[in-house]
Amino acid sequence: MPTGYTAAVGDGKVTDLKPFVEDCARAFGYLYEMRDESQDAKIPDKFAVDPYHHNEKLKDIKELEKLLMKSDKELRQIFQKEQIKHQQKTEKYNKEKLEKKKLYDSMIAKVKAWQIPSPEHVGLKNFMLKQLEESIEYDCSPFDFYGVVSFGEWRQAKIDSLKRSIKYHGEAYEKEVENRKKQNEWIRLLKESLKEMK
Repeated sequence: MPTGYTAAVGDGKVTDLKPFVEDCARAFGYLYEMRDESQDAKIPDKFAVDPYHHNEKLKDIKELEKLLMKSDKELRQIFQKEQIKHQQKTEKYNKEKLEKKKLYDSMIAKVKAWQIPSPEHVGLKNFMLKQLEESIEYDCSPFDFYGVVSFGEWRQAKIDSLKRSIKYHGEAYEKEVENRKKQNEWIRLLKESLKEMK
């Protein structure tokens, strides 16, 4: 049975090595970006470096610089607004959890009141109760999104988070650049080897 790569060979549409190599090369990691493209799409000479991590690093550097330039008064205002926002988010979340618990409790009451049709149904009833009780345990626990922190802890956490993000995006961008070099060299060598083929 032909595969997506061999069908054209089996039909006699591809008889030369070069188009078969180009088609099969798409199955390798270096050309993963072409996986959704038409089989007729040409393999490019090179792929550009994705600027995402570089841009995120620059954005985080700018945000850290802005944070460090703010006065204590400005930062305390931001801190207070965030604390209010987090408190509102926690209250909303916990209200939703309480409503969900009421629904589970209602169903538990119905299951407990259910007169099973035979002793053979005890396992089903117990299973249903266990499922509901486990759901309450995992779905209905109150939660404090951020807890109460001091201004100093909040400020340091912001700085540390931005520094971690800058480091992460910097390393990810370096890896992206290195991977693109390898990818583009693999493509260059492949194309070089195909120049003399039909």
